Amino acid sequence: MSSSRKTLKQYKPPKVKAGWDRRKVHLEDEMPALGCGVRLVDFKVGRKWVYVRTPYDWAGRSSKVPLAAWNKILASRGNRRLGGAL
Repeated sequence: MSSSRKTLKQYKPPKVKAGWDRRKVHLEDEMPALGCGVRLVDFKVGRKWVYVRTPYDWAGRSSKVPLAAWNKILASRGNRRLGGAL
C-alpha cells in the first residue's frame, strides 16, 4: 500500500451542502440502503419526509424516511446516548 493513499481515519468527509445538517445516528433496520450501527449522515428535513445520505459513500447512497420515523430514530436509546455529537 502506498503512503499517498488515505485511510478512512485520515479521510475527511466533504463539507455539508447548504440546507443539509450532519449528525451521528444509530440505525437499526430503518434504512437498509445505509446499513445499521452508528453512522455519520447528512440529512435534510422537509415537511413530510427526511432525506438522509452518507457523506463517505462514493456510490451516493441515500434514503428517504417519514418525519415521524426520523423523530422516532432520534428518540431511540442508542441516539440519546450519542447526544447528537459529531
